[in-house]
Amino acid sequence: MSSKLLTETFQTVTLFKLLAIACLSLGYFTWSSVPRWRDLGTNSSKQAYVDLKNHCAHTFPIGASEYLRRHEALANVLLKLNASAYIAEPGASAAFYGNLSTTNWRLSERPLLLIITAFGQSGESSKARANVSVLTPKFESARAKALPIPSADQVQYVEWPEDANPYAVAVEALSNKAGTIFVDSGIRKFIADGLQAALPNAKILSAPQEIAQLRERKSSAEINLLTCANEVLLASFR
Repeated sequence: MSSKLLTETFQTVTLFKLLAIACLSLGYFTWSSVPRWRDLGTNSSKQAYVDLKNHCAHTFPIGASEYLRRHEALANVLLKLNASAYIAEPGASAAFYGNLSTTNWRLSERPLLLIITAFGQSGESSKARANVSVLTPKFESARAKALPIPSADQVQYVEWPEDANPYAVAVEALSNKAGTIFVDSGIRKFIADGLQAALPNAKILSAPQEIAQLRERKSSAEINLLTCANEVLLASFR
C-alpha cells in the first residue's frame, strides 16, 4: 500500500472519529437539558411549574343546575324520538349527564348503570322531565349512594344481589318496558345484550346523532374550563 493511500485512509478514519465525537457531544448536551425521570418531582422541577398551580383558580366545576339542564335536554330528545330511556356505564357520557366517570367507579364484570328516563311532553311550550336511577351491585350500594350524582328529584338506586340477573333487576327503573331504549354508544356489548334479553319487547339501540349532539354543544362554563386547561398545557411546554 502506497504512502499516499495510507495517508488518505488515516485522514478518513480521523474524520469519522471527529464526526462521532461531535454527534455524541451534541446528543449529550441535548439530552442533558431534558429532566431525567428520577429528577421529576424534585423541588427544582416543581418550581418550574409553580406559576401554573393557581392558573385556573378562577374557574369552577360544572354546577348542579347545568346537569339539570342537560337532563331536561336529554329528556326532550328522548320524547321526540319516541324513546323512554337512556342508559350509560361510567364514562364520558355518564360523566356528562350524571357526574359519573371511571375515575370514581371503575368498570368491572358487575354492571353499574346510569339510567335516565323521560316523562312529560317535549316542545317549547311544555317541559320534559327526567328521572335518574342507578343500577348498582347490592354489596356496593353504600358506595354507589355516596356518588355525587345530581338530580332534580331523589336518585333511585336499584340494587341487584349477586345471585340475581342485574338486567332483569334494571327493568324496575323503567316506566316503559316495550318501547325504544337508547344505550350509550360506548357501552360494552354484553351489557346491551343483557338488557335486550331482559326486555324482549323493547328495542335496545345505540344512541343516535341527536343525543350525541347534546354533548357537542358546549356551555360557557365548559368553554371556560377547556380554555384554561389548554392554556395550562401550552404553558407547561414553554
